[in-house]
Amino acid sequence: MILAIENLVLLPGMTYPLRIDRFSEDELACIRDKNQEIVALPLKRHRERHEINAEDFYSTGVVLEVLEVNPSEKGYHVQVKVLNRVEVSEINIAEKMITGKTVSAQEIIDLNENGQKEMMTYIQNISHQIGAKFRESEGIIKAIDEIKDLNVLIGYISRFLPFSKEEKYTLMETASLKERSLTFIDYFLHYKEAIQLQIEMSERFSEKANKNYREAVLREQLREIQKELNEDEPASGKKKKDYKTRIENAHMPEEIQTAALEELSKLESQNPASSDYNVIQNYLDLLVQLPWEMQAEKLVDIGEARRILWKK
Repeated sequence: MILAIENLVLLPGMTYPLRIDRFSEDELACIRDKNQEIVALPLKRHRERHEINAEDFYSTGVVLEVLEVNPSEKGYHVQVKVLNRVEVSEINIAEKMITGKTVSAQEIIDLNENGQKEMMTYIQNISHQIGAKFRESEGIIKAIDEIKDLNVLIGYISRFLPFSKEEKYTLMETASLKERSLTFIDYFLHYKEAIQLQIEMSERFSEKANKNYREAVLREQLREIQKELNEDEPASGKKKKDYKTRIENAHMPEEIQTAALEELSKLESQNPASSDYNVIQNYLDLLVQLPWEMQAEKLVDIGEARRILWKK
């Protein structure tokens, strides 16, 4: 009997809690029969049970020993132990059960005990480096440190990482323990680099947002201070200048008016005690006082002038 699985890495030696949406009566009977071979076989893409075709499966799966089956609100919880890898062919999809022909797949143990320990230590160190960047990761890191089997370690960590279907299947398909471990480390390091990049970008964005917030608060405080200073001035010495209205009524050319309004915006953000404040204010005073509107020239009446002269 074949169980279709998605987004899982199941390797020999692992114990894993599968969640199955539903079983037919025949499938449930097969699972409870200790003499029946149960194979977990990965799907290439998501499919509902009634949509699955033989072509939707990858060819390498794993034989499972069913330890426990418990019904739940959303199907069944099935605790399994992964025994060995198999190649599956001649898949038959019936209404009540999926079956196929299996052949044991070679498992190449090309790392000695010391080599496996070194691989595990390296992987666990990467886990610590990543875990340090996340809150409440202590429980997962502790569980990782307690694992003593390389396949189990790879399978356990893979549960928490956003590997693609193809990447997860590659780990299951690879026969060499050394090659599988190196492939996993490559995936893991890429994930670590991606996390580091996300954190750096987040920190930069946060710094910029905080700076903008502080500047906005300071500008608002400055406006309040300016308002209080203006209110404290005696009425006789108060010279309120509505520059915006004066600029708009000065009949300036459009480009001059735009430049004047930009300078006004700068003035409003300046501290009145700063040297720039007085410079900008004097500049605006000059602009609004210039005679931008040309007066129509009065024409001289030559005949009337001659008449007045002769009269005199």
